[in-house]
Amino acid sequence: MGSNRLLVLLPQEKFTGGDIEIHILLPGNRWIGLIIQAKRVELIGATRFETRELGYRDGKQHAELIAFADRMYMLPCYLFYVPAKAVEKSPSRSGAMICSADQLGIYRTFSPNSASSCPA
Repeated sequence: MGSNRLLVLLPQEKFTGGDIEIHILLPGNRWIGLIIQAKRVELIGATRFETRELGYRDGKQHAELIAFADRMYMLPCYLFYVPAKAVEKSPSRSGAMICSADQLGIYRTFSPNSASSCPA
């Protein structure tokens, strides 16, 4: 690399569909890239997380995430995070979960009034 400086560039969500972009350098000068869209989840009862955000902008955000990942040879992902108010209700349910946006695409809904859920 020749320098001890780290350059951090934030993805332009309007064009990428993602909030976070990670590039991991692997041995042999290979790399893997992740484009990640972060979504807040709510704890429903003690056993289930739920989000109403997967259909954001009538599904256009999801489509942009997938299309950008395909163009850039990256893996599209969702990062589901538990907000502080949910952790207060159930301290053992803190942190974040990550999953493939390609796989999750079959479960998403476009209605802002219907929820998508993941088992805890």
